[in-house]
Amino acid sequence: MDGVEMCQVIRKNKKTSHIPILILTAKTDEYSQNIGLNAGAWDYISKPFDTIALLQKISNIIVTRHAYRKQLLEQNITLEAKVHYTPYDQCF
Repeated sequence: MDGVEMCQVIRKNKKTSHIPILILTAKTDEYSQNIGLNAGAWDYISKPFDTIALLQKISNIIVTRHAYRKQLLEQNITLEAKVHYTPYDQCF
């Protein structure tokens, strides 16, 4: 399976659908980029890529997800939202 197919599989599974996905690929055409983003990737990065920019994107995702998780935990939210995070994610 290629990265787009893997992204689709991850998005369809309730236990993994929340995982941020960045597609790193040699395919640079606009069509391939749209396919990857439509599959649920958070970003589509073509090679060659800037390592510093990639690391910053990853850092931004982690910071944003942590802030969102903190906000959910501090609010009186429904059980359905709480179970969206798997035990592994809660430990992470």
